[in-house]
Amino acid sequence: MNWSKAKTILIVVFLLADIFLFHVSYSGNLGNSSEKDNVIQVLEYLKNRDIIVKSLIPNKGNPSTQIYVKYKMLNPEEAIESFFNSDTNVFIREDENKITVENNHIAIEIFKNGEIIYLNKSIDNAGNSNLIEMQAERIIDDFLKSINIDRDDTIIINKVIEDNSINIMYNQVYKNQFIDKTFLDMKVTNNGVAYMKMLWFESIENGKTKNEVIPPTKALLKLAELYKDMEGTITVEDISQGYYFSSNIEQPFSIKFVKEGTAIPVWRIKTNLGKIYINAYNGTIEEKF
Repeated sequence: MNWSKAKTILIVVFLLADIFLFHVSYSGNLGNSSEKDNVIQVLEYLKNRDIIVKSLIPNKGNPSTQIYVKYKMLNPEEAIESFFNSDTNVFIREDENKITVENNHIAIEIFKNGEIIYLNKSIDNAGNSNLIEMQAERIIDDFLKSINIDRDDTIIINKVIEDNSINIMYNQVYKNQFIDKTFLDMKVTNNGVAYMKMLWFESIENGKTKNEVIPPTKALLKLAELYKDMEGTITVEDISQGYYFSSNIEQPFSIKFVKEGTAIPVWRIKTNLGKIYINAYNGTIEEKF
């Protein structure tokens, strides 16, 4: 008998049993201890498995419904109306992956996967004066209104102010919770928006049934199972509740882009290795990368 192999199998079996028993215990109240004590126990359990949580942990999850979402998809006529002063000397080209709407000053690329890119060719960044931030904010407001985006539906995830421009990235939110697979990047100068790239939902419909979600600590416990064979220390940088939407359907010979569908409540855990999306209803791992 191969004792080395048998020993390895037993170690894995006991580890899985340990994780399972801890999950079962935590489904209750871990005895009669307080919520603070529960969190401490979870953190200690993860630390013993080389998983260090450095982020704040939400007190609990908010009961949530599923939401039905639909991506903003422009046609050439809508692009002309939104981004051009008139349709004079506007050219439209279409190829396999995108539609380009362009004149001497503005270029719009509308990709088949829903992404929209805007470029103002008349803005020379090198020649701009130092940025006036208040003026840039007004330009952003006006631009967002022109494409029917409410600033209350955005959250800033990155912002860099340079001498002559501001680079800002937004994520779409619904009831103060992020919606995954959305972004809005902008580069703004005193003279206007020089560049914009976006993937955004134009409509969001609330589901009928609001269900309880698992606590964030239970979502964190999934990391012990996910990284059980990983060497080295795993660092948790953030855990947040939001919505996850899968926009790709894998088929035998292609990947189809899904323009609309149901987004589900998730816990998003950011680690030094990537992001993990955990179903906030049942605790299954929806995606990791």
